[in-house]
Amino acid sequence: MGNPETPLGLSAAFPLMEVMNVTMNDSDLQQPGQGVPNPAAGAPHNVPVLLCAIAFFFLAFCMNAGLVKGIALVGGLAAVVSVCIKHRAVAGRLSIPALFLILYVGMDAASTLHTVSRNQALYEFLTVWCAFCFFLLVLAFAKGQGRSLGRGVGFLLELCAALTSLFSIDLISTRTLSSAFLGLMSLIEPAYGTMAGMEAGVRMTSVIGNPNIYAGCAGIGVLIALGLATTAPAGRDRYIHLTCLALNALGFVLAFSMGATAFLAAAFLVYLLLERKERRGGLLVCMVETLVVTLAATFPIYLTAFHDWSGIQPVPLCAAILAAVALCLLDKLAGRRAADFLAPRGGMTLALLLALLTAAALYLALALNVTGSASLTAGETLRRSAYPAGGDYTLTLDSTAPLTVTVESQNRQETMMHTSTPLYEGPVKDASFTVPEDSTVVYLTFQAEEDTTLTSAALIGSHGTYALKLDYKLLPGFMANRLQGLFANENAIQRTVFFQDGLKLFARSPVIGLGMGAFENSYTSVQDFAYTTRYVHNHYIQTMLETGVVGLVLFAGLLLTSAAAVLLARRREDAHPLTPCLGAALVFMAGHAAVEVVFSSNLYLPMAFGVFALLDLCCGGTLPLCAKKENVRLGVTVGTAVCTGLYTILLLGNVVAAAFASTPSYESYAAAAALDPFEKSDYMLAYVQNAFSPNNNRVSVRQKAEKYAARLEKLESRSIPLYLAGCYLSDGQTDKAFQLLERFADFAPMNSETWKTALSWIAANADGADETYPAHAAAFLEKFEAQRAVTPGGLAVDQSVIDSAAAVAQG
Repeated sequence: MGNPETPLGLSAAFPLMEVMNVTMNDSDLQQPGQGVPNPAAGAPHNVPVLLCAIAFFFLAFCMNAGLVKGIALVGGLAAVVSVCIKHRAVAGRLSIPALFLILYVGMDAASTLHTVSRNQALYEFLTVWCAFCFFLLVLAFAKGQGRSLGRGVGFLLELCAALTSLFSIDLISTRTLSSAFLGLMSLIEPAYGTMAGMEAGVRMTSVIGNPNIYAGCAGIGVLIALGLATTAPAGRDRYIHLTCLALNALGFVLAFSMGATAFLAAAFLVYLLLERKERRGGLLVCMVETLVVTLAATFPIYLTAFHDWSGIQPVPLCAAILAAVALCLLDKLAGRRAADFLAPRGGMTLALLLALLTAAALYLALALNVTGSASLTAGETLRRSAYPAGGDYTLTLDSTAPLTVTVESQNRQETMMHTSTPLYEGPVKDASFTVPEDSTVVYLTFQAEEDTTLTSAALIGSHGTYALKLDYKLLPGFMANRLQGLFANENAIQRTVFFQDGLKLFARSPVIGLGMGAFENSYTSVQDFAYTTRYVHNHYIQTMLETGVVGLVLFAGLLLTSAAAVLLARRREDAHPLTPCLGAALVFMAGHAAVEVVFSSNLYLPMAFGVFALLDLCCGGTLPLCAKKENVRLGVTVGTAVCTGLYTILLLGNVVAAAFASTPSYESYAAAAALDPFEKSDYMLAYVQNAFSPNNNRVSVRQKAEKYAARLEKLESRSIPLYLAGCYLSDGQTDKAFQLLERFADFAPMNSETWKTALSWIAANADGADETYPAHAAAFLEKFEAQRAVTPGGLAVDQSVIDSAAAVAQG
């Protein structure tokens, strides 16, 4: 798929304008203590919003399927036209946080033009670009005033998240909805047809394919739905918000992203603190109702559907529908009455909150410690962890039937590399092994040969006895499975390596950075062992290495000024009802950005920028941009439109250049290179590859190719040196070719494929080479052997490839 770590995109301009016209009167909103349905209340036009959410949803996956350029072009054009038409409306809504967002996106855009790998930078930036165009469209067309402003946009965001949740749950259930959708999307991108939806026994991966990114989107959906539901009048629209809340909450729990869960919990507390006293009780009641309903729906789903999908499984979809119905009924029968009761009793609400937090902490402690026997069917496995000190151990086990066990140890380096040291494999009755002194964690995987029950298991050694926790009685099994190895989590430890390598790259250009896509292009040049990733998994470090201190200041300024706007708005008597939930969403996004790639995702970015747009609409008035200087705001608006238009023109040039290059010729490649600033190097390389062939006898072409080659030699790319070396090898320029091959190897010295490719090229191009070729090959082979000796785990290069290169080196 185009980008497995990134999936939702930009809503088309024409349906989006319909959403922005959704309005409500101030009197239509839920007032403190209002628990009686108001059938006369004006409601948002749900059908247009639903249609726009569906369009938003589909366009997201179209972006991930490689249509991002077309969507970005349409979005850019729509944003420019809209801002020009509605320039006074946009200028009137500009706040200091909005200015920081504009400058942050502008810095990203500029980085695509100064980075070495401009084509990678372009594709990374287009996700930001589409989200930014959505932000501008919201500012231009959002309708309403006072307390109703922005509710239509919030409705769009919660619906879009709920659709993603519904399709994801259906993907592990009946697959009626999800199969139709993914089948349609597979016509554009075949990989959509292979979505599994489940990491068996562990968690739901969603139709996005990445549970952590999905959890980020669902988390925003939960918070926005909470805000809309608790401030909506009783009746149809409140039930729609509660339905979205139920779907997003259930999907979020099934994905069980530990980082997202921690920051969503923090966001809930912030939400309660920011909410006004008279509404805090109703919010707390809604949170508790949602938690109870979600957990009740989670257990049957885990027990019946957390395995590889093998046919229609109705429980997950039925549980999701029942959860939505149950939440609505709870709200109608008890929730609103409880809210009315707690509204004037702030002290009681606070006491209830403290009691619930205490109960939650107690439950968590019990859940992690109340364990018992585990039952396994024939062929089933159970993986558990222990943290024994180094030394000799014997495994003891009480079970109703024989089992086999595989015992593995990991030290810190092995957790980073996702490798392990086998300690024992065989029958449990003979299980004795030695745990290395540097061991961080020991994993034991039990397998049943027949149906059996494990009553107890323990490691007994000179350093004591380490009892294993088999079945967690108060936790769904998938949560228990995820918690195994919590204190030696491979992904968490490996991400610290990503962070360190990101900081190494940041040091190369600390002021303006290396440009978007720089980590993907350059991390192999600083890594201490081979790993593969596209992102740092920390957006703050990612921003530093891509756009330097300048970019980090702008991104941090966006978050901090947004937080200041929320706090200032909270102090006003006429504060927008969505202010607390937006503050909570800001906390969730800021925290989650520190541990995940969400701010590089096609799905997540428009959701996040939608929250920033809502913050501007609902709270931006507290930090207006030059409140008394309309000309300044108009100037910023015009400047934004002009810059947006210019970048749209550059993007159009990229598309036109690709059309030129689709008809191969020297003239088309040269024209494409002149027209496209982003993929210029690719067109120049194509020109050189053709010009250096024996079939070319045009002097002017040769001269231009040599100029192109000289420019390409200067690029710090991880792929161009290899292909340019091939051009020089075919042209008989041995010295230059081997210099570039060494640069290629130095750019990814820990990567086995790097050396395999280079050695294969050396062997393949030996025929007809000059007399210096064997000496160069011998020197390169010596370089390879030296690197292999110091690479953790060695370099996995086929011996036949090495032998072929060695034969060339021997002449």
